[in-house]
Amino acid sequence: MRRREEIAKALQIADHLCVAIVVASFAATLLYCAVIQGLNLRFWLTLLVPAAAYVILGLLRDAINAPRPYDQPGFTPLLTPNKTGRSFPSRHVSSGAVISLAIMPTCLWAGILCYAATLCLAAIRVAGGLHFTRDVLAGFFLGSLFGLLCYFIPVLCQ
Repeated sequence: MRRREEIAKALQIADHLCVAIVVASFAATLLYCAVIQGLNLRFWLTLLVPAAAYVILGLLRDAINAPRPYDQPGFTPLLTPNKTGRSFPSRHVSSGAVISLAIMPTCLWAGILCYAATLCLAAIRVAGGLHFTRDVLAGFFLGSLFGLLCYFIPVLCQ
C-alpha cells in the first residue's frame, strides 16, 4: 500500500509540474507579445485560438459525456478524481497542445518545452486513471489542429 501512495504522490507532483510549465509559458508569451511586440495579430492569435479551442472542445466533451476509467465499479485511480464523465477528449491535454503550438511562433523553445510537458501530462493522466488512452490522444490531436491555426491564419491574412 505504501508503494501505491508513493507512486500516486509522484504522479500528482508531475501532473502539477507539467500544468505549471504550460501555464507559465503561456502567460510569459502573452506578456512578451503585449509589451514587446504590441497587441498585434500574433498576440490575439496566441490568446484567442486557445480560448476558442477550450470552449469548443468543452462543448464537445459535454455532448459526448464519456465515462472516465474510475467511473467503472471497482477501479481506484492513483490520482484524485474531481468529477465523473466528460472524459473525451482530455481538456488538459488539448489545452496543452494548442497552447504549445500557439506560442511556438513567438518562442520556439518554449513551445517545444510545453509540447513535451503536454505529452508527459497525457501519460500521467492515463497512468493516474483519470483518462483512457483514447481521451488523451484525441485531446492531443484536436488541440494540435487548433494550434496550427496560429501558423496558418497569418499566412492567409497576407
